[in-house]
This record gives sequence, structure tokens and C-alpha cells, in this order.
Amino acid sequence: MMSLNKDSVITVGFGVALVIMAAIGYLYHRNVTAMTDFDRMVERSYAVVTELDGLLADVNEVDSGEHVFIVTGEDDFLAPYRASLSQIDRRLARLKELTRNHPSQEIRVRRIEKLVRGKTAEAAQTIKIRTRGGFLAAVRREKANEHKPLMDEIHGELNDAREAVMAHLGRRQAAKEESTRNTIRVFYAGNALGLALILTTFLLLRRDITERKRAEEEIERLNTDLAARAAQLEEANRELEAFNYSVAHDLRKPLTVINGYCQAIRELCGGGLSAECSGYLKEAYDGTLRMDGLIDALLNFSRMARIEPQRETVDLSRMAQEALAQLRLAEPQRRVTLRIAEGVMGDGDEGLLRVVLDNLLGNAWKFTCMRDEGIIEFGAEKRDGQLVFFVRDNGAGFAMADAEKLFAPFQRLPGAEVCKGFGIGLATVRRIIQRHGGRVWAEGAPDVGATFYFALSDVKRIT
Repeated sequence: MMSLNKDSVITVGFGVALVIMAAIGYLYHRNVTAMTDFDRMVERSYAVVTELDGLLADVNEVDSGEHVFIVTGEDDFLAPYRASLSQIDRRLARLKELTRNHPSQEIRVRRIEKLVRGKTAEAAQTIKIRTRGGFLAAVRREKANEHKPLMDEIHGELNDAREAVMAHLGRRQAAKEESTRNTIRVFYAGNALGLALILTTFLLLRRDITERKRAEEEIERLNTDLAARAAQLEEANRELEAFNYSVAHDLRKPLTVINGYCQAIRELCGGGLSAECSGYLKEAYDGTLRMDGLIDALLNFSRMARIEPQRETVDLSRMAQEALAQLRLAEPQRRVTLRIAEGVMGDGDEGLLRVVLDNLLGNAWKFTCMRDEGIIEFGAEKRDGQLVFFVRDNGAGFAMADAEKLFAPFQRLPGAEVCKGFGIGLATVRRIIQRHGGRVWAEGAPDVGATFYFALSDVKRIT
């Protein structure tokens, strides 16, 4: 009887242990399912944030393109504007798809779409007026629309939408963490009861529990690190967007006004101005164009951080020939010997590598301007089994102690003031090469010349 009772207790103990283990397994499965659902929600939320950020950048580009066209009246400046219009349509459609079945977000997206469509329509009308009625008519329309803070409303709605998505994500994150904690509590309680029911089961499970605990702690640590990095990236993106908006909107608008008044004075009073006054007016007008060029350089520099290179095989020799042909066309009187190696091929993004060569060859062209006969070379060579490209010139050169300063934004070495530039070109080159996983460096000597080297990948080797 005692033996039967003991067997019954053991059977019940094992049965209860199995039930507890089954319950724990069910809770674990439910938590994993919830985490999977949460990951999908996180992916969707970040996709919404990405599209909102992109939409903000595209609207800024439309606003910028509108103001640039008002000033210049040249259709070539509308290419980024038109590209942004296409991107706006795609992003709005994507936002509608992402927010489907989320009523509050759908309502907000409809408000954003209404404001953005209003801005694109306003920009199109202004461009039409500038094309048909001229600069002054477009300026008058701009001044008439100053009381309509449409861009501010768009920025407000986009920022509010972004904050709402991130707040929702934070609430879901807190709920997920609480659910995880509850699951862990039940897990340990169940195992404690299992220990009381059967020591053998506990001994078999103890090692597994320890490993799971370590894995959960590692996951928690990784999640904490990931959250910190995501917060840093989010803050950096916010600062970058704020900078872009400040440059494109807050700086360009008064610059457009100054430029416009210069043109208006020249058109209305040009005949009555003395030569001295006309000179002052030209200096003011040229200054606005230089400032506009600096703004473009800054915007292009900031965009390089977000572009993902699309690798393909690129004919760098042909690209160098085209860049130097444009430089020679601009200054046909210059005596410059060009030595371009044939058949130099590289693996990278064609558009970005064109920017690299335009900057490096443009610098070589500028800094040989004091020579009776300049010499500019482009080629490639092996260094430690790696293919390295170079641009060499016999220009002003530099001291090797200043080599690292060359690639810092706005750093210009002594003597560089004789050549035009904003101090952004080499910083842009470094950023592009780094996006390709490569490196760039320079060698030179004062009044002897300079050589700029770049490799497109630190891991790609040749035999």
C-alpha cells in the first residue's frame, strides 16, 4: 500500500511537473510570438519614420528648388525639384500602405498629404509665374505668400507624426519588457515547484536554466546597446534634418531676397547708377551667388552620409578624361599636360566616383594655375597587393604635417586663398571613399606638387 502510494505520488509528481513544463513552454511560445509581432511592429514603425524623414527632405528640396529657380530662371536647376516630386508621390503611397488599419495614423497621413500637395502646387504655380512673368512677378508672389507658413505646418505635422510613432513604439517596448519579466517570473516559479516535486528533473533542468539565463542577459545587454545606438542615430538624424532645413529654408530665403533686390535695382535703375555704384551692386549680387554655392556644397556634403553606394564596374579613365575636358573647356588658355592612364577600372558607385574624380582633378587644375605649364596625372598602381588609384599634379603642394587637415571640412591651408573653393571638396571625397569601405590619403611637398591616393575597399586584394 505504502509502495502504491509512493508510486502514485511519484506519478502525480511527474504529471504535475510535465503540466508545469507544458505551461512554461506555452508561455515561452506565446512570449516568442509576441516578440515576433513586436519586431514586425518595430520594423513597420521605423519604415514609417524613414519615409517621414525622406518626405521632409524631399519637401525641403522642392522648396529649395523653387527658390533657386526664382533667382536663376534656368531650367537645369529644376532637375532635383522634379526628382523630389516623384519621390514625394512614392513616399506618400508608401506611408498610406504602412499606416493601413491604423486609423489615427491614417488621419495624420491624410493631413500631411494635403499640406504637401498644397506646397507642391504652390511651388509649381510660382515656377510657372517665373517662367511666364519673369523674376519680379515671381518675387511678388513669394512676398504675397509670406503670411502662409505652409512649410512650418508641414514640418510641424511631420515632426508630430514622427514623435507619435516613436511614442507608440516606446509604449509597446515597455509592455513587451513587462511581459518578458512576467514570463521569466512564471518560468522560475514553475521550475522551483518542479524542484520540490522531483529532484531529478531539477538536476536535469538546472544547466539549461543557467544557459537560458545567460542568453537572456546577453539579449538584454544587446538590446540595451542597440537601443542606445538607435537613440544616438536618431539624434544625429534630427540634427542633420534641422541643419538641412536651416540651410535650405532659413538661409536661402533672405539670400533670395537680397539677390532679388540686386536684380530689381539693376533692371529698374541700371541706367542711372554710377560705375562705382554698379560695381558695388555687382559685388553684392556675386556674393549671393557664392553663398548659394556654399549652401549647395554643404547640402551635398550632408547627403553623402545617407547615400548607399551601388557597386558596378566603372571606367575611371573615361571618367577622368571627361572631367578634364570640362576643365579645359572652361579655361582653354591654360597650358596643362594631361597624362591619363588607359583602361583603369574600378568597382564602385558610378555617380559617387564621378564626384570623387571631379573634386580631385578639379583641385589639381586649380592648384597648378600658378605654373607656366601644369602637369596632371591619373592612374593606378599596386600597393601591398591592393589596387590604389592616384591623381598627381605639379602645383603648389603642401607640407606633410598638414596632410590630415586637407580632408577636414572648411580646412584650407596657407596659400589656398588664391584658388576658389569652399573647403568641402576633399571632405566629400573622404566621405564617399569611406562609404565604399576604402580609404584616401595624400602626399606632397610645398611648391613641388601633391598626389592624392584612394582605394575603394580595404578588404579587396588583387594578385
